[in-house]
Amino acid sequence: MPESDIIRLSENFEVSGIEFFETTKKMGLEGIIAKNLTVLIHPVSVLMNG
Repeated sequence: MPESDIIRLSENFEVSGIEFFETTKKMGLEGIIAKNLTVLIHPVSVLMNG
């Protein structure tokens, strides 16, 4: 993914959802997008279920 000031790609954070949410609030971030690491996402299934 090309560098952008709009979208930031980060590493995995292995903390509870509540702890992660509280940290993002303190940092003044606009939002969180999270994914269950044990579930694989196939691009076709996203398009069909999206």
